Amino acid sequence: MPEKKLLFLFLSVWLSLYSLFHPSLSQAQSSVSVTARIPDETPPTPPILIAPENGSYSSINQPTFIFKKATDAQSPVRHYVMYLNSQVFISEIPSSQTPVETDFFYCIITNETVSVTLKNSLEDALYTWKIRAYDMYGNWSDSAAWTFTIDTIPPFVILDTIGENLNLNLSSENLEAFSTNLTFSTSQDRPIFSGRGEPGATIQLNLTLQESDQQLYLTLTTIVDAEGKFSFIPEQKLFPGLYKILLIAVDAAGNTTTLPEFYLKLTLPAPSPIPIIILPPLPVEILEKPEVIIQLPKITPKMPWYYQPIPYLALIFLTLWLITAKIGYGFTLRLLIKYLSLLFSPPIFKHRKISLAFNFETKKRLAFALITIAVAGEKIQEFLSDQQGKFNLRLKQGSWLLFAKQAGFRQTLDTLTILISCSLGICVPLVPDSKNYKKYKLYKKMAVVFLGLAFLSSLLSLIFWPNLLNLIVFIICLDFVVNLLI
Repeated sequence: MPEKKLLFLFLSVWLSLYSLFHPSLSQAQSSVSVTARIPDETPPTPPILIAPENGSYSSINQPTFIFKKATDAQSPVRHYVMYLNSQVFISEIPSSQTPVETDFFYCIITNETVSVTLKNSLEDALYTWKIRAYDMYGNWSDSAAWTFTIDTIPPFVILDTIGENLNLNLSSENLEAFSTNLTFSTSQDRPIFSGRGEPGATIQLNLTLQESDQQLYLTLTTIVDAEGKFSFIPEQKLFPGLYKILLIAVDAAGNTTTLPEFYLKLTLPAPSPIPIIILPPLPVEILEKPEVIIQLPKITPKMPWYYQPIPYLALIFLTLWLITAKIGYGFTLRLLIKYLSLLFSPPIFKHRKISLAFNFETKKRLAFALITIAVAGEKIQEFLSDQQGKFNLRLKQGSWLLFAKQAGFRQTLDTLTILISCSLGICVPLVPDSKNYKKYKLYKKMAVVFLGLAFLSSLLSLIFWPNLLNLIVFIICLDFVVNLLI
């Protein structure tokens, strides 16, 4: 390459001197411009091999070679050359044209890879291959050299020993030795299987128990050693019976050899008889018959769920709480239905028409106050305030009369005239009644005691006798306790 640079330099100097001293050129033009381009000397990047993988085995003698394309920033890659065992195998593989088919190969090129499939078969042997990439100026670079093995011949296998059956010579190269229903016998419950095969091949032995209630299918696997020998023994003892044997050999390239099926009959030897020793009779001493006392364990019958007293105690305490805390006064079926509907309905959290019933002196809310709405002496609506003293007022605009009742309390006025002009709620104040307020407080304390006893009884019944009934009672008591705490 330095000689080329020197030649271009000499040519440019000569042309400059010639134009200076030659009169015709000096009159025609005052200067001469010469462009000289230095050739590309940078080789492309090496191709990257993909398949066949390095050290792999294949049973296909027309393999497909795949490699990643080379790149060149200064000039495009012109073509590739494949070397097989250090010799040129394919002299020119295109770099961009696809698909390409010749008498020797078929080539497909993608954006990143080149795939070359041979049309002629290779012999079984070990091969080394590499790819060389050329650019437009003849610069080249080599990929790494990988090896692969083509093996299309199935492995041989010879079974020599089955238990005490020696020198069998059951060979895959002599199938005439296998007769129909070939059967061997053994008395070993863990017989040894040994033989010869292709080194590195995998040997698989399948044993299937025939004509028996025991479902037994056993697979033994081993690898032929470097000397071409193999052997294996079942890890567990075999059941007596007739076994169907299938022997399979697989080499590294995936070629398979299967011996014809044969049978192995396992019969365990009968136990040796125990010698009978007759001893002379001994003097017999007559003893009194001892008294035998047999004491049977006491079995306590399991108590049925409907005999368990604790759930009933919980229900009794719950009823007492219901009577003392809520409806111990002025009891009617209609009030009971309203009360139960409030107990098992979710509380009112946010509503535009929420109203309250409260103690005018302590400013605390009153639960389950009876609210009556009337107009012109006719009762329109009647409902109870909930556990938090809230009730949902649903009236149209107009003037209404409101009556409020709660045991131990009285309304501040005999009637309360309300004017519904917007969507806001109202507050109903009640004052303690001097005659019945002490009774109200006593009922309230008794209610707390009964509710605590009911909750404790339901909890114990659920722990010691878990069933659906006890779970329902416990959930009801828990709901009442939560409402009381809120």
